[in-house]
Amino acid sequence: MQNTIRRLSLLCTLVFAIIAIFVSMNGTAYLDEKIIASIQGLQSDTLTSIMTAITSLASEVGITLISIASVIIIFMRFRRRREILLLISVVCGSALLNKVFKLLFARERPDFNRLIEEAGYSFPSGHSMAAFSLYGILCYIVWENSRERRWRLISLLAGAVIIVMIGISRIYLGVHYPSDVIGGYFATAALLFLIVSLYPPKRKEPVK
Repeated sequence: MQNTIRRLSLLCTLVFAIIAIFVSMNGTAYLDEKIIASIQGLQSDTLTSIMTAITSLASEVGITLISIASVIIIFMRFRRRREILLLISVVCGSALLNKVFKLLFARERPDFNRLIEEAGYSFPSGHSMAAFSLYGILCYIVWENSRERRWRLISLLAGAVIIVMIGISRIYLGVHYPSDVIGGYFATAALLFLIVSLYPPKRKEPVK
C-alpha cells in the first residue's frame, strides 16, 4: 500500500512539472483565458458574495482556525498523535512549498476583471494548495478511522466539493489563472501522498 501511495506522489509530481513547464512557456494562456471567460461570465452580486465566502475557507485565518479546531477534535476523539502530526505536516508543508514555488516561478496575477485584491505571485494558487492540504488530509483521516462506509463516502464527497469550489472561487474572483489552481492541486497531492507514505500505516479494521 505504501509503495502505491509513493507512486501516486511521483505521478502527481510529474503532472505538476508538466503544468509548470507549460506555465513557464506561456503555453496555458489560451486555455486559461477560455476557462476564465466561462466562469466569470456567470458573475452576479449574489454569486460574488457566495464565492467570497467560499474562498475564505482557505484564507490564512480560515485555514488556521479550522486546523486548530481539527487538532482539538482529533485529539479528543482518537487520542492519537499520528493523525495530528499528519495534519500539521501536510498543512505546514504545503504552505512552505507554495512560498518556494511562487518565488521560483514569479508569475504575475491576472490583471483583468479582478473582484478582490491579492498581493504576491500567482503560480501555484496558495488558496488551492491550502484547501487541498487541509481538507484532503481530513478526508484521509476520516477514511482511516471510520469503520462505516457511508461516512467515508460523505467525507470524500464533502472534501472534493470544498476543494473544487475554492479553486473555482479564485478564478471567479479574478486573482488566479486556472493553471494556477490545477497546478496547486497536483503539487499538494504529491506532497500529501508522500507524507502519508512516510507515516506507519494504521491497523485496518473491518468496514461496515
